[in-house]
Amino acid sequence: MEEEKLKYYFNNYEHYFWQWEENGEVATIPNGQTIAYREYLIEILEALAPQGLPSFGGILLALIATNPSFSENDIFLIANSLQKNSTKNQIENWGKELDRVFDFMKLLSSFPNHYKTGTKRILVLQAIFENPHNAISAKKSKQLVNFLKNKKVNISKDAFSLRSFELDFKVVVLIAEKFPTKESILEKIASLPKLKKEDLEIDEENKQNFNQNKELDLVEELTKDKDTFVIGSLIKSLFAGLNIPFHNTQPSQQPLGGVSDLTNKGSYDRLLISEYANDDLIFLSRLANNEALFLNREVPPHQNDSERIFLIDISLKNWGTPKILAFAVAIAISSHPKSDSICHFYLIDEYRYRKIELDTVHNVIESLLFFGTGLTARKGLELFFEENTKKLDLSNKEIFYLSSTEAIQEKLIQSTLEDYKKYISYWIHTDLESENQKNTGKITVYKKKQNSKSYIQTLNLNLDKLWTNPPKKNKKSKDKNQKELYSLLLKDAGTRKLEVLKLLKDETQTSLKEAKDKIDNLPQTIKENLSLEDGKKLKAKFEELGATVQLVLQEEKNEEFDCPILFPEATNPKVKKYFSDTEFYLITAQKSLMRLTLKEKHQGYSVKKGWQRLYQNLDYRDGLTSITTNTEYEKMLFWLNIDKREVNIMNLKTKVKKQSVFVDWKWSNRRNILPYMHNFVYFLDDKNSYIFDWTGKEEDEVKIFNRKTHLEKPLKFYDDYVKNLAKIPKSSHRNVVLKNVKRVFINSENELVISKHKLILNSGQILKLEIADKKLEKKLIAEAESKNEFIFEDGSSIFIDRDGMIILKSSNTEIPTIYVPACLDCVLGVGTDEYFAGVDYFLPLDTNLEKIENQLFYVKFIQKFIQTIIEKS
Repeated sequence: MEEEKLKYYFNNYEHYFWQWEENGEVATIPNGQTIAYREYLIEILEALAPQGLPSFGGILLALIATNPSFSENDIFLIANSLQKNSTKNQIENWGKELDRVFDFMKLLSSFPNHYKTGTKRILVLQAIFENPHNAISAKKSKQLVNFLKNKKVNISKDAFSLRSFELDFKVVVLIAEKFPTKESILEKIASLPKLKKEDLEIDEENKQNFNQNKELDLVEELTKDKDTFVIGSLIKSLFAGLNIPFHNTQPSQQPLGGVSDLTNKGSYDRLLISEYANDDLIFLSRLANNEALFLNREVPPHQNDSERIFLIDISLKNWGTPKILAFAVAIAISSHPKSDSICHFYLIDEYRYRKIELDTVHNVIESLLFFGTGLTARKGLELFFEENTKKLDLSNKEIFYLSSTEAIQEKLIQSTLEDYKKYISYWIHTDLESENQKNTGKITVYKKKQNSKSYIQTLNLNLDKLWTNPPKKNKKSKDKNQKELYSLLLKDAGTRKLEVLKLLKDETQTSLKEAKDKIDNLPQTIKENLSLEDGKKLKAKFEELGATVQLVLQEEKNEEFDCPILFPEATNPKVKKYFSDTEFYLITAQKSLMRLTLKEKHQGYSVKKGWQRLYQNLDYRDGLTSITTNTEYEKMLFWLNIDKREVNIMNLKTKVKKQSVFVDWKWSNRRNILPYMHNFVYFLDDKNSYIFDWTGKEEDEVKIFNRKTHLEKPLKFYDDYVKNLAKIPKSSHRNVVLKNVKRVFINSENELVISKHKLILNSGQILKLEIADKKLEKKLIAEAESKNEFIFEDGSSIFIDRDGMIILKSSNTEIPTIYVPACLDCVLGVGTDEYFAGVDYFLPLDTNLEKIENQLFYVKFIQKFIQTIIEKS
């Protein structure tokens, strides 16, 4: 009976905001988007079950709001579905509460996208659904999860239940009261409760397997990454050698001994008694040949769930290898596959301490960048204990202190350690010993025993052996087969037009009308982002029906970044647009939006100023463009992709973009979009026009109106606008821009050579890219990571932006990113995020860049960039 009652938890109802589809495999909004698939719902419910499940509808409302594709249309569909049921009068009494639910959903939807996927999405749900209204017990919650796993749910719709509505929406109303802001939710995420054993029985075998795979994956990632190889390569040796108990809360997992506890090495007091049963000759022979068996019990796990805190000393005497060993030890202990303890990590410096995370390669690299500048970490250690003894309840924690022997011998730090020794469970000394050109990592472990330090073990790691064959460079996640993507261009439908139309509709998953529009307006790009193999297969399908198609290689998109200096004028831009006599725009062949700003009104002569890049990878094909301002005088860019009849408008200040379909589009004699009265106007003829209206705000949509009268005034403005388009100035700095780079290297004169040109400061103190001497030896060669990026052995990179900029990024984090215009054989202006040198053509009008001498810039940044590559390689 109880089981049958629980099954009602997953019931869906007539005229409600969600329903089961595909035989219970997916939950959706009626006539709307997918909420979640059953497998994902199981994952969510398993994460929430230990703290007690709220109503199922309440969870679905939160999932809708945290869907990356959430829009206000979803709220409209939810409200509309509720209006259709027979109890809408009672629902209308919920007017204010419904508004609060929808406002809270908008609040959840405003989180950054990384909070709407993966682990962080689950953390958000766990935070808001802690101690929910009418929560189901953890034990029954587990039953519900199993019902969903085994598909024991009723997928047919029941009559609308007001009680279920109230439960679902009430839980969200109460959550909205509890968490009025994003900040309050984020604060809660940081303090989620631990799971209690009695709340939910956990499949410990699966959990251990999961932990083991997870931690071994981290070790593997650390080993494969060039920057963390020296840490990752030590961890497996530390797994095997460290004699520190791992934590586990399950008594059933205590090792009971057996074959796994036998070894062929050990001290004679650990020799098995059975070995003495052999006669003397056999006994001595077994010892000499390492065949004798010794007892070497694995350190058993403690029945202990106390948290562990690692304090890593990063003061001066811990720089280099001791610091690397300390990181490796901390990661090895915390991520041991058989341990499930919660661990926290802190770096201790002379005057401060900071919390770090060591759960990903990125976090490890970020943490390694911190260096202490003091001789000891005394004051930082004192500050940690003073501020956290009560706050973190240190008396109930296991604290590990990691430092080199040399640093720990300082009298001041010894005094501090003596004061707080009652809190410290383990002291681990990490040292480098070098003898006869052999490097050994020495790790010495002490444990607190009756208020004193008791020696546990010394572990020696052969660093020369462990650190052989490091990865040459970091590989990017993009697979080689995915580097080149293709588009399929349909040129002619042939004689079997209806069959081609059906195939086009099926392959592009568009409506019949949209597919017909493409067929009627050939040539058309019908599919993008295809691999070469998939592209060939699709091309063959159309060719079988007699259609003419072409596979076109897509251009690689530029890596997006903000450039502090100006770009050279683009050659062969797709579009140039007039905005005012001091402001002009263009779209480059690489689909970047650029702006030219002048101090004074343009008088028709060539200008001595470069272009600022505002936006990259614009979804622009061949079509109509225009620029105006909204009522708040924010710049608005309009473009119409003719092949899709797709209107796009972007707010250039906020980068918010909206789309709409211009169904009635056709070519007109007036082939320009007129910016008029904060809107955009397209004239079909002298009597008909279309107005495109958008406020520029995220919450509003593009509206398209047809107007048939009063066109005299707009038409006059149109004629003036066309005349202004001819006023777009030409640059006085017209030079060849470097784009197709095949090689990058440093020659025997220590010059950086990009393709055939070297970046130098010539005898006249001018920065230039000029032809390099072919006879000079290539000293260090960068490896091509892609068409546009080259990486040296030390990790320094050269990126060739096809809009006309070269970006130098050093492996030395003290050297800032350097920006060099890719103009050949001309005077350059170069910059970082703080400094500029060279010709003012590349210096923005309104800038905070400090202008310095060319020689100072070259020595301080470019020469240092080159020298770092040489020294580290």
